[in-house]
Amino acid sequence: VRLAIALLLSGRAALASLLVLRLFFVDSRILAARWLEQQVPRGETVDLIANRPGYAPTIPQGRTLRLVPTLSREMAPRERFLEAAARYPAEASSWLVLTAAYYERFLDHPDQRPERAAFFRDLLEGRGGFTVAARFRQQGWLRPEAEFVDPEIVVLKKR
Repeated sequence: VRLAIALLLSGRAALASLLVLRLFFVDSRILAARWLEQQVPRGETVDLIANRPGYAPTIPQGRTLRLVPTLSREMAPRERFLEAAARYPAEASSWLVLTAAYYERFLDHPDQRPERAAFFRDLLEGRGGFTVAARFRQQGWLRPEAEFVDPEIVVLKKR
């Protein structure tokens, strides 16, 4: 009985490890980078709102990554954030990349930073001058919970 339990637990741990390891090869950032390579013309600028470029897909050669100031600063004062958010649609590049590794913290706790939660919710729901062009994230039992791997990546296109 002990041997059977040990084998069962070992098998379960091995499966979980393999599923996490698998994510390093099908991570949403890898899938999004491939999509960007095919869909975003060379010479275009791709905006990113995140506090670290490493949270996002690699931007393909021939395209420029622009980390959007103020909107990417988690600790930006509320008034500065609101000013930057109001200006952003007019100043934005044609493409915008959002990563759940950054925006999800505001949506999970909207009462803490309501202006940021509203800003990201509007973008993700197709308001604010953008439409969602693509979303990338593994689904179902093949995606174990591992917050550092496979954050949802959302690519938006300016209207």
